[in-house]
Amino acid sequence: MDRKVMKAIIAGVIILVANVGIFVLGSDFTTTFWIGYVYTMAAALLTVYVEIFFVAKEELIFRYPISTVTFVYLAVQIVSFIICTLLLWRFPLFTFILDLCILAAFIVMLMSVLLHNSTTKEQQAVRAKDIVNFKYILDTMNSVISKVTYADPNRKILMHAYDSIASGQAKSDISVMDLEQQMLTV
Repeated sequence: MDRKVMKAIIAGVIILVANVGIFVLGSDFTTTFWIGYVYTMAAALLTVYVEIFFVAKEELIFRYPISTVTFVYLAVQIVSFIICTLLLWRFPLFTFILDLCILAAFIVMLMSVLLHNSTTKEQQAVRAKDIVNFKYILDTMNSVISKVTYADPNRKILMHAYDSIASGQAKSDISVMDLEQQMLTV
């Protein structure tokens, strides 16, 4: 059976058992209860959705922070539901505002993680492109050096430049791009 299907089944069973427990054991369903219940079930379903469909994508780099953010949101929402239902049941507006603030904090944290993920992915793509260009420059320099005769005095300069570049940083600097291009055209 597919992992997504298994996760969905397990999550569905947990949510079902929690709902049966809430409605069998509970007796006083106030407005505060229903506000907290709706937010908590929304948090549970959102967590299940994020874990099953969103985190499973291959292109995500930081899966654990996304999982951590969603599970922390669910845990905070459950604690808020319990506290508001048991202690603050006379203040439904407070429960609504508190749960709305928890949801807003979750959205901000999730967007922060997703933006960081996107930025990191872009940086890795630029880095990979720079390494490919760097390897091309080294291969071209090596090819040029092999065409220069041993008696040519420029060979030693080219060899020294090649060794300096090959043993240096893997990323070239913009200030020496013109010099690299001149070496490639020699």
